[in-house]
Amino acid sequence: MVIGNTFLNEDWEKANLYLTFNRKLENQHMKYDIEQNQFLLRNDSASAEGPENFDAISGVSVLAFEIDDPLAGKKIYLNSVNAGFTDGRTPYPGFLEVLVEGPVNLYRQVETSVLRANYNVALNAGVKKDRIVKKEAFFVRRAAEKELYEISNNKKDNFQFFDKQQQVEKFVKENNIKFKQQEDLVKLVSYYNAL
Repeated sequence: MVIGNTFLNEDWEKANLYLTFNRKLENQHMKYDIEQNQFLLRNDSASAEGPENFDAISGVSVLAFEIDDPLAGKKIYLNSVNAGFTDGRTPYPGFLEVLVEGPVNLYRQVETSVLRANYNVALNAGVKKDRIVKKEAFFVRRAAEKELYEISNNKKDNFQFFDKQQQVEKFVKENNIKFKQQEDLVKLVSYYNAL
């Protein structure tokens, strides 16, 4: 038995999906399965929650989607392959949440992995069940380019991306910016874009 799930959103979210061939699905209750790269759309006219009351759409045919979150506002996700984003020379897979737009764009991606059970009977210690964990990765991209750069834990690696390095280093030091915290990265990239 595995604990957890591979959905981006735990609950059914109301969303608009932008599909290939200029198609759009509005106000759909959906869940996005990261591992399967597919969207489940709930048929609201159905009375029961069985598999026959859902439609599935492959993530390949979705260019972007937006979720209307009552607390966080509108969240926009782009299909990075369809947008032409690369990691070096290869297309970068998955959906990226747009956090900041401007001369430098900031994105967040959620990935899933399985942590295997590590229970030791002799010591009666460890975890007995496999768990699905979700990890965040953050990327920046210059507006005129298609290449994504992953934010590193190493500050010096990240400074190389910014051309106004002294100002950025000063801002990071004064504001105690952590490079794996979404709020801090949004502050940093927004500050840089305003320079």
